[in-house]
Amino acid sequence: MAAGCWLVQRSKANELLVVDAQLAPVWWLQLPAADYGVDPVTDEHSDWEQEHRLPYRQHGTHAVTDDLSLVALALRRHVLVLDGHGQEVARFGHQPWRIGESGCCGFSRRGRDLWAIVPPRPERFFWPSAELWLIDLRGKSVVDWRKLEAISVGCQPVHHPDGQTIGLDIGEGQDGSWIRWARADRGRIDLRFGPEWDRGLTAVHPDGDEYLTTPHPCGANTLVRHQFADDRPVEELAAADVLGPDERWDFYAGYLTNTLILASTMEIGQDSGRHVLVQRAPMRLLGEVVYSDRELPGWIVGPHQDTWLTVGDHGVQRWTLAGPAG
Repeated sequence: MAAGCWLVQRSKANELLVVDAQLAPVWWLQLPAADYGVDPVTDEHSDWEQEHRLPYRQHGTHAVTDDLSLVALALRRHVLVLDGHGQEVARFGHQPWRIGESGCCGFSRRGRDLWAIVPPRPERFFWPSAELWLIDLRGKSVVDWRKLEAISVGCQPVHHPDGQTIGLDIGEGQDGSWIRWARADRGRIDLRFGPEWDRGLTAVHPDGDEYLTTPHPCGANTLVRHQFADDRPVEELAAADVLGPDERWDFYAGYLTNTLILASTMEIGQDSGRHVLVQRAPMRLLGEVVYSDRELPGWIVGPHQDTWLTVGDHGVQRWTLAGPAG
């Protein structure tokens, strides 16, 4: 978020936090309880789930405006917009997400529009494709929509520094991942399809001219820089050339500085991996990040301006480079 803040989504506690650069909470919101229980008419549950009457709650990736005045919740049956104190502003209903699928929300930088990924409406279920909605917050209405030609098991919005374009990293679980670029033009969605199904969008460079993708497990095991204007690969770094024989690039990577990439790796068949620094151009491996307790603290979140977060068993931790790399 702006001003060096971070949005933390605590699913088990059902709350959102905004924390400052020292991870101290500056804003907190208890989320409304939603989507418990089994609806035999509209919900799809396995026989085992039906037999054991398991409680069920599902939501996607939520969003908060930089000034903390609006919150958008990607819930199972609707997109819910609240003010910064938790009072309802608007509600946009949709078909319930199927088990294992979810959507996401993202505000435009000026807070006038809201992007939301939702399930297809019933008349469109002949082609199981999630939809992208453009919501006008002033008029409280959905002003345009587009089919994404993808099933959203999970999605993550990635803002472009131009303040108008939003990137969408849409995962289909084991079936692949897709990249879409969208921008609003006079109340209409201008949608562009990104690279093929085996790439995940992780970050846009601060100058906006390029972006970074990591491989889906089924795809080519490369870390790739793409030209933003046309998605053309600019340069790639193959795991086979720089990593160990049983090591591959993981999902998480980002621009730590204008010239450095921070990326994670994974041992094939293991739960362990490394965090490494990569020179951006030309791409080459510089070395491994060594943490103070020598243990990998979790997965990487949002590297930028020499700083990154990790999320793992010890919670959320903030890190900075201890000295020059390379």
